[in-house]
Amino acid sequence: MKRLVFEEIQILSYREKKAIKIKFNPKKTIIKGSNQVGKSSLIKSIYYTLGATPQIINQNWVKAEPICFLKLKIDDKSMSILRYDKSRFAVVDDAGKITPHSLKSFSKFINTELNFKLIITNRNGEAENPPTSYLFLPFYVDQDKDWNESWNTFTNLSQFSSWKKPLIDYHSGIRGNKY
Repeated sequence: MKRLVFEEIQILSYREKKAIKIKFNPKKTIIKGSNQVGKSSLIKSIYYTLGATPQIINQNWVKAEPICFLKLKIDDKSMSILRYDKSRFAVVDDAGKITPHSLKSFSKFINTELNFKLIITNRNGEAENPPTSYLFLPFYVDQDKDWNESWNTFTNLSQFSSWKKPLIDYHSGIRGNKY
């Protein structure tokens, strides 16, 4: 498995005329604070930027129409991810080259970068590599939703009818990339 390290996230709202930049420690970051200060919104913003849109998002965050820019490293490869609406992304590599992406092409890109090769049969009976939400699903428990409905924290999970067992097998190491 590759090592994913978040370096910084910038979130901009033209509508609110506000922005925030948060830098992460390369070894360990602890997010703490009292209720309603934005801890969950920060985590959800990271997943959102990576193409895994949480089911429940604060309506004020949605109304702000955020533009998210996430600097990260995959192993020793630096890049930045820009998400500037529901389905538009751009990847900036370490040389400054900008590559625009749709949600589908971005999922394919990030799955390749993170070596996520799970294949699941979709509802049409076709085998395909699922979107990034399936990559991150086991690593995120949403306090607003997941306590009652396990593994239902991201949107658009219904495109596959029988995905839980293959996903469990994949992430637990029972069936890795070689399958």
